[in-house]
Amino acid sequence: MSKLIKKFDLNTQKSYLGKIQPDELAPGIADKNYVHHQDVPASVWTISHNLNKKPSVEVIDSAGTKVEGEIKYIDDNIVEIYFSAEFSGKAICN
Repeated sequence: MSKLIKKFDLNTQKSYLGKIQPDELAPGIADKNYVHHQDVPASVWTISHNLNKKPSVEVIDSAGTKVEGEIKYIDDNIVEIYFSAEFSGKAICN
């Protein structure tokens, strides 16, 4: 459920309720994210996300199923994920 905030339209000079958009936030406030595409099946995925943080990671296989793996943060910009079998898919770093 999205929260609504009070906004003001400069053209109509009227207030209204609306969802906050990322471009309306001060620089640096919107959360960074990165989507890694693992096209070649592998049991270890090394992801260079360059987010300057240790992000949460959600893995989805090529069939669209959420997959659990062992996550190891190398540093604030690289994460490795270990799986019991090779597969392809994507990892969403947030």
